[in-house]
Amino acid sequence: MVNIDIEKVKIEGNVLDIGSINYGIVYRICKELDNAVEVDYVSEDRQNIKTNFYDTAIIFFNVSNLAFESERKDLIKEAAKCLSTDGEIIIWDVEKKRGKKVNTDVNMIFKSGDNRIVNIRRNNIFTSNSLSSTKTLIEGFFDIIEENQIENIFFIRAKKKENTL
Repeated sequence: MVNIDIEKVKIEGNVLDIGSINYGIVYRICKELDNAVEVDYVSEDRQNIKTNFYDTAIIFFNVSNLAFESERKDLIKEAAKCLSTDGEIIIWDVEKKRGKKVNTDVNMIFKSGDNRIVNIRRNNIFTSNSLSSTKTLIEGFFDIIEENQIENIFFIRAKKKENTL
């Protein structure tokens, strides 16, 4: 099991939670912050999502869910469109090699001291994902501020590049 201390993650302003599976983690992180943070969720039809509005977009274990590189790039591009000029993207995801499956428990430790265990499964043996490939994916739209990896779980924080989209 990988432990992730959420207390150290700083999030401000309007937040866009981008993900096909809602673990409730992003809402919980924002709820525990001292400042007033509002959270919007991307639904499958992407209705009611504002462009150039959000201060932070969070992709929580969703890039690796997408089978094709084009889908992953579209996801990142869509996030960049939604972010304000100084917006940031935060990505947590799992490393996975082609030909392998992943079944990892992640213990999310909150500011309150509570925790939540999330099981991350990736069963498609034809896909792969890594910190390196995700960094390459976002470099056209974002400047990486911070990155970290614990075992097979990685974290990226990046700022939207000027004149992007």
